[in-house]
Amino acid sequence: MNSSILESLAVGFLQGIFEWLPVSSKTIVMLFSSLGLGKPLVLSYIIGLAIQGGTVFAAIAYFWREILEVMLLKNRKLFVYLIVVTFSTCLTGLPLYVVFTRFLLLGEEFLSLITAMIGFLLLIQALILSRLKTGAKKLTNVNVFDSFILGFAQGLSATPGISRSGVTVAVLLYLGYNVDDALKLSFLASIPVNLGASILILILEKPDVLYLDTASLSLAFLVSVVTGFATIKLLLFVAKRYSYKLTLVLGIATMAIGLATAIALR
Repeated sequence: MNSSILESLAVGFLQGIFEWLPVSSKTIVMLFSSLGLGKPLVLSYIIGLAIQGGTVFAAIAYFWREILEVMLLKNRKLFVYLIVVTFSTCLTGLPLYVVFTRFLLLGEEFLSLITAMIGFLLLIQALILSRLKTGAKKLTNVNVFDSFILGFAQGLSATPGISRSGVTVAVLLYLGYNVDDALKLSFLASIPVNLGASILILILEKPDVLYLDTASLSLAFLVSVVTGFATIKLLLFVAKRYSYKLTLVLGIATMAIGLATAIALR
């Protein structure tokens, strides 16, 4: 099988799985593309953001009833929630995207520092998740204030190493929502943001994206859709029950990768 096909399959598979876990899927893809495939760091970051749109379609297929209610304006509270969350996400996410694409341009020699930072952030995230307890608030209790706070936090996930899913679920639990509804609100919030991020990347970073070749990017995108849809129930189960242990293990492993890379570059 052609190596570019295998690479696309692997990238799409990683995105489809890790989007639903409290681990940064774009960072996993970035590390795999950079460390495993030897692609430039900035391009790897762009790939991770671009194929997030694939799991949008998986989320739409899974939450089609809620999406239909929003489109038909039968659930105005959820409609307002998505508008406010998306707006406040842009307030933090867009500036951070600009900062980190410029920062990553500093070169491959900073990869070890970025990787170690990712591991440290995952460990912090694991500690937070381990101390949070589920509340009583449900999806029907969502309000504008909670929506704005959630969007602000979601925008922080534009930073490499910050998990969109992990941050938003942690914030919702902190705001008093129960686990099931926190997960549902988190994944619903991902639909407009991830779709918008993919479109933005294709517009702003078109030269870099074209460097990948359209066929490879499309295949990775398609695989992320299929993988995300096929595994969403299982991964939500894992995220809800084992998020702390999983994030802790991945944090330690990622920090180990960062230290090993730092030693190798010396």
